[in-house]
Amino acid sequence: MGRRARTEEAKQARRELILEAARDSFFKLGYEATTIERIMEAAGLSTGTFYLYFKSKIEIYKILLDHGIDILEQMLSRAVSHPSASASERILLATDAYLAFYEQHPEYFDIIAVISVRADELRERESSISQTIDEKNLRILKQVGLIIEQGVHSGEFRSLDPWLAATGLWGLMDGLIMLAERNNLRTVGIELKALVKHSLGLTLDGMRTKN
Repeated sequence: MGRRARTEEAKQARRELILEAARDSFFKLGYEATTIERIMEAAGLSTGTFYLYFKSKIEIYKILLDHGIDILEQMLSRAVSHPSASASERILLATDAYLAFYEQHPEYFDIIAVISVRADELRERESSISQTIDEKNLRILKQVGLIIEQGVHSGEFRSLDPWLAATGLWGLMDGLIMLAERNNLRTVGIELKALVKHSLGLTLDGMRTKN
């Protein structure tokens, strides 16, 4: 391995180290309490080194958010890639994948769904990374919308707006998971998976063509 290759490898290793330290800090402390100084202290690097790799705390947060969305998109795409399954079955597979993402990648779920709603500065939509994130979110939602549209065309679902239905399902899933995040389900003695199964069953019954 040449000197240039070793240098690039070392840079990539430091970048990954900073990203890992940032992810842990955002997860444990939240966005506002996390500082660049805290991140770099956890990474064992000087604060000035941060700016060799990232522009700001907002940028590194959104890079992590983007990574999380990539994982979610891959899990959803694998889950619904069953052409012989009905539209209802594929929607259930998609929701199972979303729950699996929540359970297997809680840090990324918190970064995507929890921390970002609390800081106004994270809501900007003009930067390149923000536009990339929005495009990926829309791409995921369009996957669900396409499944619903196919269900309408096959006669499995009644005539409805696939985009509205997909957005409603997204809101339903996020709302149910947030109940679990706030420990409300423990209070009422209901498991998240059981509640999701019941709620999705009611929703799909309302979408299906009545005989």
